Amino acid sequence: MAFRKRFIHPDLFSDWELIELGLSGVLTFIGMICSADDVGNLKYCCNTIYAKTFPMTDDVSVKDVKEAVEGLIKVGLVKVYEADGQSYLHINRFHKYQKPNHPSNPEHPIDKWSLLDEDLPEATRRKIMSWTNGVVSED
Repeated sequence: MAFRKRFIHPDLFSDWELIELGLSGVLTFIGMICSADDVGNLKYCCNTIYAKTFPMTDDVSVKDVKEAVEGLIKVGLVKVYEADGQSYLHINRFHKYQKPNHPSNPEHPIDKWSLLDEDLPEATRRKIMSWTNGVVSED
């Protein structure tokens, strides 16, 4: 899970569902955006999210990140899915805020939620279908 250069859309800072999760929730979500592949998916591992997002601080713990991720799931900003016995996260409406010009092949299995993103550009949708040969997780 490599961090990517991402544009953080200013509307994220006025999203009340996100703001109500507190500073660690906001920063966790931004860290997840930077960690996600170009489809908006990443492994569901709070230890990794913590290590990537808060590498030099004792002010936020893995427990704080776990609570933030659970809060993001509860408010619907993130969806959990499983593929091949592994849990993954999909950032809902990822393509509303992120528009990769040249999306790379997904690093994680694709779930049906990735394809249902209403902001997903049609060209990217076609690329996803060609990358996966039309096979997606139904979870």
